[in-house]
Amino acid sequence: MSNATSEPPRKPPNRRRRKLLAAGVTVLALLGVGLALTGTANAIGDGVPVLDNQYPFAVKLTFTGIPDGNGGTRDSACSGGLLTARWLLTAGHCNRTPDGTRVNYPVAAAITATLGCSAVPGPQCQTRSVVAVIQDPSRDLALFKLDAPVTRVPKLTLATQPPTPGTVLTVAGWGALNDVDPQPQNQLYSAALRLVGTDDTRLALLPFAPSPDSRPCLYDSGAPYFLATEPGTFTVYGVENTGPACLQGTGFEVAARTDNILDFVTKNIDYPG
Repeated sequence: MSNATSEPPRKPPNRRRRKLLAAGVTVLALLGVGLALTGTANAIGDGVPVLDNQYPFAVKLTFTGIPDGNGGTRDSACSGGLLTARWLLTAGHCNRTPDGTRVNYPVAAAITATLGCSAVPGPQCQTRSVVAVIQDPSRDLALFKLDAPVTRVPKLTLATQPPTPGTVLTVAGWGALNDVDPQPQNQLYSAALRLVGTDDTRLALLPFAPSPDSRPCLYDSGAPYFLATEPGTFTVYGVENTGPACLQGTGFEVAARTDNILDFVTKNIDYPG
């Protein structure tokens, strides 16, 4: 049986060239504006290590025993963010069948969620198993249910309005640091990206800090884009879906919008909770 480690491919982009409309108009000229988006959302390349208790809601997802379609299995990883004590947000494509179909049940033999800490292992880390999946039919986003509530960890708050172009959002993920030997990290990293446009279901962002190459890498799919709106409160505007290869300085990162998913969330889970 194969036991290769690879992230489920990020959602393939629409490769037609488009142009962003005039500055300030929040319409996305996506996906793959002249980009070769062949990889998956990759820990944050050229990011900064997250300090203890800084972003404890950031979830490290480990997938074990994913069917590979050839009678074997593979392992993988994604990132996510805690939304309620029992539910987290991540990218929908993190849970897919071998033919790429996003489904409403766990595909891997085991999905482990680790959170509450900035490095694994650590005394503050909490570990849960994912027992159910609900896919958003309108975008590359899913809700994962945990087998037991998470305690003493702040939850993300869903934004209710889209961020305006130019807004700088933080993203935090557990993915690879580069594309040379991409491996999920046991240290949480973050970076800042600037919003350049939106459409009904997606955000387009470009690297901002700490360097022009700071962007998500392999295994960062599902990582939340957020703002600290007040001390201890974090508002989530999107989750990482796709982008160019890690550490490439050109091209959009694309995230699933989360400011307009309240109906989907409240229809399926007890939120807030």
